[in-house]
Amino acid sequence: MLRQHLKRLIKGSLIYGVGGFFTKFISILILPLFTFYLTPKDYGVMSMLNFLVIFLSTLFSFGLGTAIGICYFDQKDEKHKNQTISQAFIILFFGSLLMLILGIIFIEPINRILFPLDNYKKLIILTLVGTAFTNILTPFILKLQFEENQKRFIILSAVSTFTAALLSILFVILFKKGIAGMVEAKLISNILSFLIFLIPAIQVISLKVNLLGIKNLFRHGLPMIPSFFALYILQQGNFYILAHQHNALDAVGLYAIAVSFASPMLLLVSAFQTAWLPFFLSFSQKQQEAQVLISRVMKYYVLFGGLISLLFYLFAKPMFALLVNPNFYIAYPVVGLIATAYLLIGIFSILLPSMYYAKEVKYVTYIQTLTATLFVFMSFLLTLKLGIIGAGIALIFGYLLMDILLILWNKLRFRQHKYLPIIYAWRQLLTFIGMYILFVIIIFKLHRFSKSTELIYSFTMFSLILMLSIFLLSKTERNVFINAIKIKWNSIIISKKTL
Repeated sequence: MLRQHLKRLIKGSLIYGVGGFFTKFISILILPLFTFYLTPKDYGVMSMLNFLVIFLSTLFSFGLGTAIGICYFDQKDEKHKNQTISQAFIILFFGSLLMLILGIIFIEPINRILFPLDNYKKLIILTLVGTAFTNILTPFILKLQFEENQKRFIILSAVSTFTAALLSILFVILFKKGIAGMVEAKLISNILSFLIFLIPAIQVISLKVNLLGIKNLFRHGLPMIPSFFALYILQQGNFYILAHQHNALDAVGLYAIAVSFASPMLLLVSAFQTAWLPFFLSFSQKQQEAQVLISRVMKYYVLFGGLISLLFYLFAKPMFALLVNPNFYIAYPVVGLIATAYLLIGIFSILLPSMYYAKEVKYVTYIQTLTATLFVFMSFLLTLKLGIIGAGIALIFGYLLMDILLILWNKLRFRQHKYLPIIYAWRQLLTFIGMYILFVIIIFKLHRFSKSTELIYSFTMFSLILMLSIFLLSKTERNVFINAIKIKWNSIIISKKTL
């Protein structure tokens, strides 16, 4: 039974990962095309509009991205689940309407804040409309994820992404409408995405207002708003702090390159998180079964996720040598640091189930707000002393502190008999963490080989780490792991013979 549950989680993570890779690949593929039709100023305008979107989405989604999951799995019957989706739709519809009304009323000050020297009021209004459709879309996307209907989710997401890319090419390149074309294309694609995801859910939507259901959603959602802003500070704070240091543009550019190279790690973690939330919430009514399962997931995630993150330390330098201008080589050590920080994000997610089961998600806000405050202070000190390396270390500090605070909080609430106790494999976890730190230090100290031996060195180091990590698994787990590799290898051989 345990193995079947783990397979379900792994399958979901892989499917969401493939879908996320497709989306990112399309975005990267068409980006060079637009540089011939959009000016640097146009990209600046888009960045400011995206900043507005993130802010408004966080504020006017009322934290329902978290609350919907809690209320959805509160009961087993389908009627209750569909009612949760319907009430969330009603809340977000009127919330988005309020956002549009306030946006139109205060369009002048919004334009002055974003663009003091220019008039982009029309683009701001179009962006507000597109944001409204994106917000209203949230319950339908979550319903597919909660039902673990990954294939339909990926297909609909792929269609949505491809449509958005096609519309952008049409409006910007063929119609030559510049930044206005980009915004108009994004608005149309948001509307089409809304319709695409609405169709599978339209049969279960009811417009009948349930005050109790709405109250429950607000009760779990509103306390989460500050935490979303805290996460935004964690994710974007280094850019703003680096911008105030000497040689600011160079430092920000180097850090941005490192973040781009580490983004595949974030993609993998995000895929796991997307699958993890509905997975552990599905055990809300059978929490005892979840105890062992969550402990195993933590161990496997730290071991295998840690191994993957080490690849960014090992191969950042050769990848920079192959793909990047030599002026950017100095940024390669930061890639691994950022990958480690992304790994810690997933650990935080694995620590959340006990809090979710006790319906005390509001305390995440306090943990993340405290973390964001201390992170800003630490980032300022480290970037001042160490530049972009300090920014990478500060990012690790922020997410590690968030994990530690949640571990301590869970332990406190368990002692008060409020939370489900989870017994983690601390001996294996701490052993691996010690190995991880040791190898990172070795990589930073001894990574001085010539380009001709760089690849050999990287493969040798990673192979050693992999073998040592396998011995941290139990004998049964090792056998399962080895048998899985043998089965996969045999299937590949059979496929080649068939061809």
